[in-house]
Amino acid sequence: MVRSSYRLVLRSTCNADEYIEDANKRLDWDDVASLECLKGSDAICPICLMPHAVPQATPCGHIFCAACILYYIRNQNEEYVKCPMCNELISLASMRPVAFLPYGQELRENSSVTFYPVIRRHNSRNAYLLENGSSPCVNCAYPYADGAPNQLMFCHVLVSTPHYEYTRLQEALASLKESIDAMQASGEELLRDVALCVQDDLAARLRALEKEHTTLLQPTPPRTVKCVVVDCYTYFAVPYSLSHHLHPLCLQLLRSALPDCLQRGSTLQGTVLQEDALEVTPELLRSNPTLNHLPLYSTVHYLEIDMRWVLELPGLPGHSASLAQKLEERRRQRQRNRVKDKREEKKMSVGIRARREA
Repeated sequence: MVRSSYRLVLRSTCNADEYIEDANKRLDWDDVASLECLKGSDAICPICLMPHAVPQATPCGHIFCAACILYYIRNQNEEYVKCPMCNELISLASMRPVAFLPYGQELRENSSVTFYPVIRRHNSRNAYLLENGSSPCVNCAYPYADGAPNQLMFCHVLVSTPHYEYTRLQEALASLKESIDAMQASGEELLRDVALCVQDDLAARLRALEKEHTTLLQPTPPRTVKCVVVDCYTYFAVPYSLSHHLHPLCLQLLRSALPDCLQRGSTLQGTVLQEDALEVTPELLRSNPTLNHLPLYSTVHYLEIDMRWVLELPGLPGHSASLAQKLEERRRQRQRNRVKDKREEKKMSVGIRARREA
């Protein structure tokens, strides 16, 4: 099944509200128009081992170049074939286009990270950016895929529009043309012929959209819905990375020192000291309901950052000392782990040297 870190772009004909309000709803692949995900520095096609050209995703979540997967499927002369990565059955009809998001932060130890304050309605998979103490109404906001990028950074489920599809097709054709030129220069005639077939298919889809819709250059206007008062959560999160959150200890310490830190709408920057990867279980959701936008048994990543500057603020409440003590114990444990790792590494290197000399 598609990874929970992917962002779903659903067809406008399906009931998107069911997916938005239930993180554990079983995904009907026919409801998916396309996917969006962060592009890592090592993102390459598993078939050609090159950067993706017009990336396509399988229902099992693996991403290939359009020409590569088309050639792979056609070469087996079967409607359904096994995925090259996991042996799940796939077909040409089951492939979905993928848009790589350009934004990304290196989330690792000692790297710098920026958290943004967000607001999310209870049981909703979509959160929205808190800007200068205000935000769009989380009840009225509707996640059209061609909406304002700064308000879609924390949404897991989007709804496709003709304007969005038209823009993505144009981008895919431009990317594919560069790949075809590179294939021709390197003499890869067989793969180039397959890529030309993909190009013809994309061009045909683009012409069909132009014929069916006359306002493709205009983004979809916001949808107005009846507003009701509901419970909302506010917290710090990393843009586009749906499972990375500020560590609860850091958030508690920050809120004890600055109770209105989230309402201010300011970003929070810091150096990553430790990352805790936890499985989303019913017990974890009961203790931390802000995670109920994540599917059960997926993974949440808590990032602990350097919070020493908070301890230097005047007038800290008494319970801040216990939070600071917990963070200090985590720091000492990291030091003990580093010493232990160095000892193990030294022991291993001595053993390797002894075997070589023998």
